[in-house]
Amino acid sequence: MVCPGLAQNGPPSAGTLEPYRLAGIPKLTKCENVLLSAQPSEPGLALAASVGVTTVIDLRQPNELRGFDEQAVVEEHGMRYVPIPFNGGDAFTDEVMDRVRRELKAADGLVLVHCASANRVGAVWFPYRVLDGGVGVDASLAEAKRVGLKTPVYTEKALAYIKRHAE
Repeated sequence: MVCPGLAQNGPPSAGTLEPYRLAGIPKLTKCENVLLSAQPSEPGLALAASVGVTTVIDLRQPNELRGFDEQAVVEEHGMRYVPIPFNGGDAFTDEVMDRVRRELKAADGLVLVHCASANRVGAVWFPYRVLDGGVGVDASLAEAKRVGLKTPVYTEKALAYIKRHAE
Protein backbone atom coordinates (compact mmCIF):
# COMPACT_ATOMS: atom_id res chain seq x y z
CA MET A 1 0.00 0.00 0.00
CA VAL A 2 1.20 3.49 -0.85
CA CYS A 3 -0.11 6.71 0.66
CA PRO A 4 -1.36 9.29 -1.84
CA GLY A 5 0.87 12.06 -3.08
CA LEU A 6 4.09 10.66 -1.66
CA ALA A 7 5.50 8.87 -4.68
CA GLN A 8 8.37 10.96 -6.03
CA ASN A 9 7.62 10.56 -9.73
CA GLY A 10 4.49 8.47 -10.02
CA PRO A 11 0.80 9.11 -9.59
CA PRO A 12 -0.60 9.00 -6.08
CA SER A 13 -2.54 5.97 -4.98
CA ALA A 14 -4.91 5.47 -2.12
CA GLY A 15 -3.36 3.67 0.82
CA THR A 16 -5.01 2.45 3.97
CA LEU A 17 -5.22 4.49 7.14
CA GLU A 18 -4.30 2.23 10.06
CA PRO A 19 -3.86 2.60 13.82
CA TYR A 20 -0.21 2.92 14.82
CA ARG A 21 1.51 2.97 18.19
CA LEU A 22 4.46 4.94 19.46
CA ALA A 23 4.78 5.70 23.16
CA GLY A 24 4.16 9.36 23.88
CA ILE A 25 2.14 10.06 20.73
CA PRO A 26 -1.62 9.87 21.31
CA LYS A 27 -4.33 9.17 18.72
CA LEU A 28 -1.73 8.00 16.22
CA THR A 29 -2.69 6.67 12.80
CA LYS A 30 -0.51 5.91 9.82
CA CYS A 31 -0.83 5.86 6.05
CA GLU A 32 2.49 4.66 4.61
CA ASN A 33 4.76 7.73 5.01
CA VAL A 34 2.35 9.93 6.99
CA LEU A 35 1.72 9.73 10.73
CA LEU A 36 -1.27 11.69 12.05
CA SER A 37 -1.68 12.44 15.76
CA ALA A 38 -2.59 14.59 18.71
CA GLN A 39 0.19 16.47 20.54
CA PRO A 40 3.27 14.28 20.95
CA SER A 41 5.27 14.44 24.15
CA GLU A 42 8.96 15.30 24.19
CA PRO A 43 9.92 11.60 24.52
CA GLY A 44 7.37 10.78 21.81
CA LEU A 45 9.16 13.10 19.41
CA ALA A 46 12.49 11.44 20.20
CA LEU A 47 10.90 8.07 19.50
CA ALA A 48 9.43 9.41 16.24
CA ALA A 49 12.91 10.40 15.11
CA SER A 50 14.23 6.95 16.00
CA VAL A 51 11.67 5.27 13.70
CA GLY A 52 12.53 7.52 10.77
CA VAL A 53 10.33 10.61 11.01
CA THR A 54 12.14 13.35 9.07
CA THR A 55 9.53 16.14 9.20
CA VAL A 56 7.10 17.31 11.88
CA ILE A 57 4.19 19.50 10.75
CA ASP A 58 2.76 21.34 13.75
CA LEU A 59 -0.73 22.78 13.25
CA ARG A 60 -0.84 24.40 16.70
CA GLN A 61 -0.62 28.12 17.37
CA PRO A 62 2.62 29.28 19.03
CA ASN A 63 0.69 30.35 22.16
CA GLU A 64 -0.75 26.85 22.73
CA LEU A 65 1.15 25.37 25.66
CA ARG A 66 3.13 22.20 25.05
CA GLY A 67 5.27 22.05 28.17
CA PHE A 68 8.50 22.07 26.15
CA ASP A 69 10.09 23.87 23.18
CA GLU A 70 8.81 21.64 20.40
CA GLN A 71 10.84 23.21 17.60
CA ALA A 72 14.07 22.82 19.59
CA VAL A 73 13.30 19.17 20.41
CA VAL A 74 12.39 18.35 16.81
CA GLU A 75 15.54 19.98 15.46
CA GLU A 76 17.71 18.44 18.20
CA HIS A 77 16.64 15.03 16.91
CA GLY A 78 17.53 15.92 13.31
CA MET A 79 13.99 16.40 12.06
CA ARG A 80 12.61 19.35 10.12
CA TYR A 81 10.04 21.47 11.98
CA VAL A 82 7.25 22.97 9.84
CA PRO A 83 4.76 25.18 11.68
CA ILE A 84 1.46 25.69 9.84
CA PRO A 85 -0.60 27.09 12.71
CA PHE A 86 -4.34 27.57 12.68
CA ASN A 87 -7.14 27.35 15.20
CA GLY A 88 -10.77 28.12 14.49
CA GLY A 89 -12.78 28.35 11.29
CA ASP A 90 -11.53 31.80 10.27
CA ALA A 91 -7.92 30.62 10.45
CA PHE A 92 -8.57 27.43 8.46
CA THR A 93 -7.82 29.02 5.10
CA ASP A 94 -6.95 27.87 1.61
CA GLU A 95 -3.36 28.84 2.37
CA VAL A 96 -3.26 26.39 5.30
CA MET A 97 -4.64 23.56 3.18
CA ASP A 98 -2.34 24.45 0.26
CA ARG A 99 0.74 24.45 2.50
CA VAL A 100 -0.08 21.12 4.15
CA ARG A 101 -0.74 19.52 0.76
CA ARG A 102 2.57 20.86 -0.62
CA GLU A 103 4.52 19.59 2.40
CA LEU A 104 2.97 16.14 2.23
CA LYS A 105 3.54 15.83 -1.52
CA ALA A 106 7.16 16.92 -1.20
CA ALA A 107 7.90 14.72 1.80
CA ASP A 108 11.10 12.74 1.85
CA GLY A 109 10.71 10.17 4.59
CA LEU A 110 8.14 9.82 7.33
CA VAL A 111 6.09 12.91 8.19
CA LEU A 112 4.31 13.46 11.50
CA VAL A 113 1.34 15.88 11.33
CA HIS A 114 -0.15 16.90 14.67
CA CYS A 115 -2.24 19.38 16.57
CA ALA A 116 -3.54 19.28 20.15
CA SER A 117 -6.30 16.66 19.74
CA ALA A 118 -6.05 15.54 16.06
CA ASN A 119 -9.17 17.57 15.15
CA ARG A 120 -7.20 19.96 12.93
CA VAL A 121 -5.16 17.05 11.59
CA GLY A 122 -8.35 15.38 10.38
CA ALA A 123 -9.41 18.67 8.80
CA VAL A 124 -6.24 18.91 6.64
CA TRP A 125 -6.17 15.17 5.91
CA PHE A 126 -9.64 15.33 4.33
CA PRO A 127 -8.81 17.56 1.30
CA TYR A 128 -5.39 15.96 0.89
CA ARG A 129 -6.91 12.51 0.48
CA VAL A 130 -9.57 13.69 -1.98
CA LEU A 131 -7.43 15.99 -4.12
CA ASP A 132 -4.06 14.26 -3.96
CA GLY A 133 -5.03 10.67 -3.31
CA GLY A 134 -8.07 10.25 -5.48
CA VAL A 135 -10.05 8.92 -2.53
CA GLY A 136 -13.78 9.66 -2.65
CA VAL A 137 -15.25 12.45 -0.58
CA ASP A 138 -17.29 10.14 1.66
CA ALA A 139 -14.39 7.76 2.32
CA SER A 140 -12.00 10.67 2.95
CA LEU A 141 -14.43 12.33 5.34
CA ALA A 142 -14.83 9.03 7.22
CA GLU A 143 -11.02 8.79 7.50
CA ALA A 144 -10.77 12.40 8.69
CA LYS A 145 -13.29 11.65 11.43
CA ARG A 146 -11.34 8.52 12.42
CA VAL A 147 -8.21 10.66 12.66
CA GLY A 148 -9.99 13.15 14.94
CA LEU A 149 -12.03 15.66 12.91
CA LYS A 150 -14.96 16.88 15.01
CA THR A 151 -15.50 20.56 14.19
CA PRO A 152 -18.32 21.14 11.67
CA VAL A 153 -16.84 24.41 10.37
CA TYR A 154 -13.61 22.59 9.49
CA THR A 155 -15.61 20.01 7.55
CA GLU A 156 -17.53 22.74 5.72
CA LYS A 157 -14.39 24.68 4.84
CA ALA A 158 -12.58 21.55 3.66
CA LEU A 159 -15.55 20.59 1.45
CA ALA A 160 -15.67 24.07 -0.07
CA TYR A 161 -11.91 23.93 -0.69
CA ILE A 162 -12.25 20.52 -2.35
CA LYS A 163 -15.00 21.82 -4.64
CA ARG A 164 -12.90 24.84 -5.65
CA HIS A 165 -9.78 22.77 -6.31
CA ALA A 166 -11.22 19.63 -7.90
CA GLU A 167 -9.90 19.15 -11.42
